[in-house]
Amino acid sequence: VRHGALIGALVLAGPLHATDWPQFGFDAAHSGSNPAETTLGAANVVQLTPRFPGGATLAATVDSAPVYQAGVATAGGTNNLLFMLATNGRVMAIDATTGSEVWAQPTSGKVPATASPALDPGRQYVYSYGLDGKAHKYRVGDGMETTGGGWPQTITLKTNVEKGASGLTIASNGGTNHLLVVTDGYIGDGGDYQGHLVSIDLASGAQAVFNAMCSDQSVHL
Repeated sequence: VRHGALIGALVLAGPLHATDWPQFGFDAAHSGSNPAETTLGAANVVQLTPRFPGGATLAATVDSAPVYQAGVATAGGTNNLLFMLATNGRVMAIDATTGSEVWAQPTSGKVPATASPALDPGRQYVYSYGLDGKAHKYRVGDGMETTGGGWPQTITLKTNVEKGASGLTIASNGGTNHLLVVTDGYIGDGGDYQGHLVSIDLASGAQAVFNAMCSDQSVHL
């Protein structure tokens, strides 16, 4: 994804279908390896061709990795969707077959945003960082946002010097799924930002904060 254009790739020219790619690097360990992949391998990787030879124009520039979910029920039918966060805070669901936008939700604040979204293990929601310094929860099929129960979740109170920095990650601990969001400063490394990690219990909405530079302070500074 570059300069506002989406360049997809497939082996051969058949319909797009695959195991979900729910977060950056596929899994919580960011292994980058999909164990269910049986189509693409060392013997046929040279057959990769552009999914959209001329590019599929996006509404905004994206500087982070998309995530993918197959078989999503939308108003236009069942689609395979790519979810991505644009640098201007626009969260987009893109039809992986046509490259067209299925739905979008804007967020406003200081740019750019560089964090990748993450898909809920239940396949009903996608989580994304917003320029307002919060993590947002949207329905995958129509983009309707969940409000209440702690959502949207505060990630930083200092959006002028801190931003969501990396791919949102979902990890399990003792059978409980947690959404992990990390922050860093903007280009130039300026201001009194405190890089930190926020862990959100997806069942209860409760969160915990770890500040890298002030580890004795488990609050949003």
